[in-house]
Amino acid sequence: MTNRPDWDNFWFTLAIIYSTRGTCDRLRVACLIVKNKRLAGAGFNGSPQGQPHCDDVGHLMIENHCERTLHSEENAIINTSREDLRDSTAYVVFTPCYRCVKMLINAGVKKINYMGTYSNSRGREQIEELAKTSGVELNQFDLDAQKLLDQATMRLSEPGGILFKKTE
Repeated sequence: MTNRPDWDNFWFTLAIIYSTRGTCDRLRVACLIVKNKRLAGAGFNGSPQGQPHCDDVGHLMIENHCERTLHSEENAIINTSREDLRDSTAYVVFTPCYRCVKMLINAGVKKINYMGTYSNSRGREQIEELAKTSGVELNQFDLDAQKLLDQATMRLSEPGGILFKKTE
């Protein structure tokens, strides 16, 4: 029997790692775009190119939301080819906001999987209906991020893994 993660756990673990590049400490989040079990694109929350980051200069707060950064979903769409977006799956760390769900839908994403909840997510009460009426599958996963990372570390500690300690 293998300790290999299933696909959803694998993509969420990778998204958690990717979120470490986020540059807004209000919420470090990432979005992966997956098509045919292949990573097609990814994004984390961060400022536009050449602009200062929240982590360096502070937040740009407008109506209780930081507007200095692009959301991870926006960056993932920008970083993924149009063809790869069509009929893909998005894996998002935390609840996507209403605007990002609209953007993913318009980009051609057919399934949005997210984990965790973000109580400050704009329009989160409406995202389920938006997805449903758009023919997009929306799935919330109740996963423990620490457990996913621990499982990855355990897997990498097995023979063949980078953390494996060979005893002689």
